[in-house]
Amino acid sequence: MNTPKDIEQTEGAAAVRFGDLLCVTVADGKYTVKQDASGRLTALRYGEPWRDCVGDGLICALAYEVDSLRERLQRATQAYLCNQGIPEEDAKREAARVTHNNKLTDAGTKTL
Repeated sequence: MNTPKDIEQTEGAAAVRFGDLLCVTVADGKYTVKQDASGRLTALRYGEPWRDCVGDGLICALAYEVDSLRERLQRATQAYLCNQGIPEEDAKREAARVTHNNKLTDAGTKTL
């Protein structure tokens, strides 16, 4: 699961914190779903509190699915880059950048 690593985003009143269990941002940063350490599920819009999603199983399930698919895509991208002769650390960094920023890969396929 992609939990925020040593980063705390301070924009917006409901910041993403190190201890959050889940943090998924979609639509070019417009929406974020986060689950804090206590399990509370919240939706942010442009980094500001938007909806309390406690008890909304659909949003929770979709957010975890997006998180899982992004992780798998990042691992597959890294493996592909390593197979192309790119050093492992560079491949890891590039795979994270490409999958995190929703860029087009060299193959021309859009990532999540």
